[in-house]
Amino acid sequence: MKNTQNLRILAGAGLLVAMNVILSRFFAFQIAGDTIRISLGNIPLYVAGIVFGPKIGGTVGAAADLLGYAINSFGYAFNSFIFLASVFRGLVPGLVFQLMGNNGRKPYFKVSAAIILAEIASGVFLTTYGLAWQQKLPFLTVLGPRLASIAVQIPVYIIITSLLVQTLRAFRASRQAEG
Repeated sequence: MKNTQNLRILAGAGLLVAMNVILSRFFAFQIAGDTIRISLGNIPLYVAGIVFGPKIGGTVGAAADLLGYAINSFGYAFNSFIFLASVFRGLVPGLVFQLMGNNGRKPYFKVSAAIILAEIASGVFLTTYGLAWQQKLPFLTVLGPRLASIAVQIPVYIIITSLLVQTLRAFRASRQAEG
């Protein structure tokens, strides 16, 4: 039974890595001098942390960023701050769900808290600092447009992630009921 569960976690994590790479590297566009990337690629990272916990979530973030960079670096050198932001986007939601209890109560509130905290750490600080450093721009110059973008993207992330997590939980419950 343990091997089957580990195999399902590995398959699910691999699927989420692939989804992140596809959504963030092929179905994304960059604006504002390459300081803002519009995509849904962060959602698989949030789902990984929420569904599989912080260790797997962080690992999915790391694997997705490394693989994504190898496939399409957008012309930039590897950036450890952006790499850490990807790790945090999987790690933080998992930690939030551990601390708040993964009991199925108030899932929308927990998803909202997880994504807001993840984006403050990752989107506002780590990614913004990484982009400012990479492009040799002042942090505050990069921060302004990114804050506007993040403020628009967070509600979209929350709605889609909440729907996915609820759907995955319902699917898991029906599979367990079948035997």
